[in-house]
Amino acid sequence: MEAARALGLAVLTLAPSLVACRSGSGSSQVAATTASLAAPTPAPASASGSPSPSPTSSAAPAAGGTATGSLALVAWLEGSWQGKQMDDAIVDETWKVTGPMTMTGGGKTTKGGDVLVEHLRIEVRGEDVIYVATPGGGSTTEFRRDPRISGATFATFVNEAHDWPTHIRYERVGEALKVRVHGRPDQFETSFTLTRR
Repeated sequence: MEAARALGLAVLTLAPSLVACRSGSGSSQVAATTASLAAPTPAPASASGSPSPSPTSSAAPAAGGTATGSLALVAWLEGSWQGKQMDDAIVDETWKVTGPMTMTGGGKTTKGGDVLVEHLRIEVRGEDVIYVATPGGGSTTEFRRDPRISGATFATFVNEAHDWPTHIRYERVGEALKVRVHGRPDQFETSFTLTRR
């Protein structure tokens, strides 16, 4: 519980796309940029199992993309996105289809002179679509797209075994991405909007 509260403070102070938010990585990474923040260092968790993606849920790949099969379910993430948090932190996120079963992404949050970077990837493994978050210098955490709470223009990536967050949700609305990051019912949650750059 204390770990969840500390991570909630990290999100409020910085931004949901930070290392502490998506992958719950160690305090040394976060403390390097914000001395007042003390985040826990949980062990990396593997994504938990989920049903196979529904064949009726589909989205066309972005123009010029090479996504095929299950990757087309999330190819609408492709592009460069930017948004501002309530605390004026600037969040940049970029996604590119880099192969028929892979998207490569990156997140950067800037506040004052502090910059936090996160390496992101989406991979198709069999019938599963896996969201992989790796903060610079930190450990990797995986989340699996849950087709029961995903659709043609929105995707929810889940890892119930992770301390926080357990869910990362993207929704494409026109030229904007709505992002919601949360854990269990008693834990902190946040949402924000990124617009196409």
